[in-house]
Amino acid sequence: MKNFSRHDEAEIKKVNIHEGIDSTLLLLQYRLNPHHDCPVIQVIKKYEDSPLIECYSRQINQVFMHILNNAIDALESDNKQLDKKL
Repeated sequence: MKNFSRHDEAEIKKVNIHEGIDSTLLLLQYRLNPHHDCPVIQVIKKYEDSPLIECYSRQINQVFMHILNNAIDALESDNKQLDKKL
């Protein structure tokens, strides 16, 4: 979480994209664990070596947050649809 909150500067800087993704996943851990009628969501990370990326780190972390939240929403919605069909 420290990486996520630390990158709130408004300037372009070189960042390790894997740290941003990991920080976002840590913040979303409560949504990945089983709850209500939804099973655990397993995230498989296959990072390869990549150079530091110049970007607005706060904004790129926000993008990861939105993408992962949308993916979790879709999986939960799909799970509920399957339950209705059974």
